[in-house]
Amino acid sequence: MKYLKIILAFLAVIGICLAVYWSYTKTTDVEPISLPKNQFTRRIEQEINDISDKPDSKFCKDAYDIVKYHLNEYALQNRLGADTTDTIGNSQNQRALFKMLYSAYASKFIAQADHVFKGHAWSSNDLSFIKAETGRLRTEGEETECLETDGTVAKDFSRLIRTIESYYSEIAFINECESFSYNNIDFNTGSFPISRAISIINDSKKHLTALGVVKHSEVVNNGLSSIPKKVLDVHVAYLTKKIDEYKGMYQYNVYSTINAYKTQFYDKLKAEILLLDDPIYSELDVSVQKTRLLNSLEADYKAARSYYNNK
Repeated sequence: MKYLKIILAFLAVIGICLAVYWSYTKTTDVEPISLPKNQFTRRIEQEINDISDKPDSKFCKDAYDIVKYHLNEYALQNRLGADTTDTIGNSQNQRALFKMLYSAYASKFIAQADHVFKGHAWSSNDLSFIKAETGRLRTEGEETECLETDGTVAKDFSRLIRTIESYYSEIAFINECESFSYNNIDFNTGSFPISRAISIINDSKKHLTALGVVKHSEVVNNGLSSIPKKVLDVHVAYLTKKIDEYKGMYQYNVYSTINAYKTQFYDKLKAEILLLDDPIYSELDVSVQKTRLLNSLEADYKAARSYYNNK
C-alpha cells in the first residue's frame, strides 16, 4: 500500500509537469488559436484573411496598419472578450489576434518581396522598402514575442536582407569595373595593362555565373554582361589616342631614318594593336576596331616611307 501511494504520487507529479508543459504557449511564426466569436473578433479575423489574400505583386503595409489600428481600438473598448466586462479575455484575445495578424502579414510581405526579386526591375524604392520593413517587422516581432528566433519567418527575413546586400555588392563591383581607364600613351612609360583587363573580365564572368536570385535584376545582369565590351572600348580608345598623337612625327625629325621610325614607332604600336587578339576578347567582335587601327598605322607608315624616300 505504501508503494502504491508513492507510485500514485509520482504519477501525479508527472501529470502536473505534462499539464504545465502542454499549457505553455510557445512563440512560433504561425500559431492557431480558438477565439470566442463576436462581431468584432469576426471582423478582425476577416481583415486578417483579406491580408493573406492580397496579391503578391503589391505591398500592403497600409492594410496591415489599418487592421492593427482596428484591433487596438476594439481592445481599448473591451470588445474582444465574452462581454465588455471580460477584461482578461479581451486582453488575451487581443494578443492572440495580433499574433494571427503578424503571422499573416509577415508571410505576405515575404511573398511580395520575393515577387520583386523574381522580376527584372529591382527598383531602389522597392529595395529600400523591403530593407526597412524587414527591420521593422524583426523589431516588432521580437518585442511582441511573435517572431521565433530560429523560425521560418526569421530565416526568410535574413534571406531578404542578404539578397539586398548581394544586389548592392554587385552594383558596387560593376561601378568599380566601369571606372577602369588608361590614358598613358607615352612610348617610354605607357603600355596598356592587359593583365588588369584580363582580371576584370574574368572576375565579371565569375560574378555573372554566381549571382543566385540577383541574376533576375536587369541592371546587374546587363551591367556584368557589358563589362568585357567596356574594357575593350577602353583598350581601343587608348590605341586610337596613341596613334593619333604620334602619327606624322617623322616630319619633325623625331626618327632619323625609316628604320628608326619602324622599330621605335611602327613595330611597337603594331604589337600593341595585335593584343586585341588576346583570348580575353574572344567573345567580342574586335575585327572592325583592329582593322581600323591597323589601317591608320599602315597609312602613317606609307607616308613615312614616302617622306624619307624624298628627303
